[in-house]
Amino acid sequence: MRTGNIESIESDYWWGIRGICIMAVCGIHVTASWNDLLRVGLGMVVFRQLINFPVAVFVFLAGYFVDEAKLRADRRGWVLSRCRRLLVPYLFLWLATVAWNYGMGNRLNWKGLLAGFLLGSSEVQLYYVPMLLQLILLTPLLVRWARHRAFRIGAVSLSLLIAATNLTEAVSLPVPAGFLGCTWGGFYVCGLYARQVRGAGQEPGKKRRAVLLCRAFVSLAAAAAAAAAALCFYAKVVGGQKGYAIGQIRPLNFLYLLFLVEVLSVYATRVTGQLVESGVWILFGKLGRASFGIYLIHMLVLRVCERLLPDGSLLGKGSGFPVLAQVSVWGLVLFFSYGLVLGSRRLLAFPGKYGKAV
Repeated sequence: MRTGNIESIESDYWWGIRGICIMAVCGIHVTASWNDLLRVGLGMVVFRQLINFPVAVFVFLAGYFVDEAKLRADRRGWVLSRCRRLLVPYLFLWLATVAWNYGMGNRLNWKGLLAGFLLGSSEVQLYYVPMLLQLILLTPLLVRWARHRAFRIGAVSLSLLIAATNLTEAVSLPVPAGFLGCTWGGFYVCGLYARQVRGAGQEPGKKRRAVLLCRAFVSLAAAAAAAAAALCFYAKVVGGQKGYAIGQIRPLNFLYLLFLVEVLSVYATRVTGQLVESGVWILFGKLGRASFGIYLIHMLVLRVCERLLPDGSLLGKGSGFPVLAQVSVWGLVLFFSYGLVLGSRRLLAFPGKYGKAV
């Protein structure tokens, strides 16, 4: 059992968390694709509450792993490097998505293409890249402001406020809420502050505090599931917003996620080599190290699965064994997405800063 290198153990812990998150992302999109929204029931609502955490955790970790020393040494270089690492693969996937849509017979126009690129709306998951770019451009300011408690409270409150506007069509945002950096900014600021506390050698909390947070996490998860289920069935009766019940951007869900990232950061200071060296965690870590590539490409893989698996077949939509079909497709999407990421690393590897980004 490895116990000497604490930083390495913590790094392996967070890679495993990333792996769990990307598994949840694929699970969310497979279940969303294989289920008609009109047939969303209590089981699906509860399931979605349990796995609606990945984007918030990814954004938290993006802030947590900001290297302040490198940022202070060369702000411009740091920002350009991060933007390049996001934009180069994003451009490839955007072009691939456009080509797929054209091949499927969809009409293309330059306004739609431009909006799809800028807003990340060409595919359901691509909003993450332009959203994170906004946060990266603001990072030199956010790193300084994150030290102030009032700013952290303000950032979290703004995220909750935007999530609240998502409840009703009475407040109409000019762009999708998920695209806005300020929607997820509270989690990014929490990540920046957690790293500052960790870097100063302070403990994020006592053992008693972690226990209390775990209890709060369980309580909020149960409350989120109950509230979403009630909203879902209410929507079925009166014709309201069914998708809201299983969506990520909801005030109660954001509260649950804020407690979750706190619990994860507290536990990171106590993780042992026994956990990160287990076979299951090593598998999570491998997926975590390829998580960004899997995140970008998994929807294209899912679209191919939809085309190859006819409706009504054992693994297709409308299968007589829906749980088997969705779990199987989820595994296929993960397997082939991971394989494509590893293959592309070998095929597209060439020297230079842009080659690294590819």
